[in-house]
Amino acid sequence: MLSVRLLGFLLPALVLAFSLLFAVLMHAPGAEPLYQEHNLLENAQLAALACSFAAFAAHFLASREHWERWLHSLLCLITLAMLCRESDLKQLLAIGTSAQFAAVLFSGILYPALIVYALTSAVRLDATDRRTVRKFLASTPGLLLSSSALLLLFALLLDKSILRLIEPNRLIEEIAELGAYLFMLIAGFLSLDARQRILSL
Repeated sequence: MLSVRLLGFLLPALVLAFSLLFAVLMHAPGAEPLYQEHNLLENAQLAALACSFAAFAAHFLASREHWERWLHSLLCLITLAMLCRESDLKQLLAIGTSAQFAAVLFSGILYPALIVYALTSAVRLDATDRRTVRKFLASTPGLLLSSSALLLLFALLLDKSILRLIEPNRLIEEIAELGAYLFMLIAGFLSLDARQRILSL
């Protein structure tokens, strides 16, 4: 039976190895139109975010301690906001309709507001029970979420052209985002109360 800590090391290592391999393969001649035509990275990101939201929501429902429910409600809020942003709903709606206006409003105003609210609430949570929060951040799920945040920051720097790597810059950005969402998914899986039963199968 694999321990949670060992899985917390092996699964992210596999994600990083897959991301590096994918980056190399996508730089092969003729590969870029393939993944762009089928939206491979975008669909994988949406799937990872949806599964992450489900995992955090399941843990929220199973939590009994106040700080734990608060923490996972924030994670649900963040993943839901990111899921709505990545799905790019305004592209699917008719131009000039109120629905498209609402989608633009969400992506331009409400999404940043939700993220700011979640981060502010996280600071309040840390001030309320700092010892428990520090213990969580030092755990395997906490380290994975921290790594996910760093990958998203890296992707943001690429998106704003503050940081430049090998071309195409957009491909590396998408792979970094996918890696971040997979880290979130692994963190959600490892934090579930039922994980020991799953690992013992």
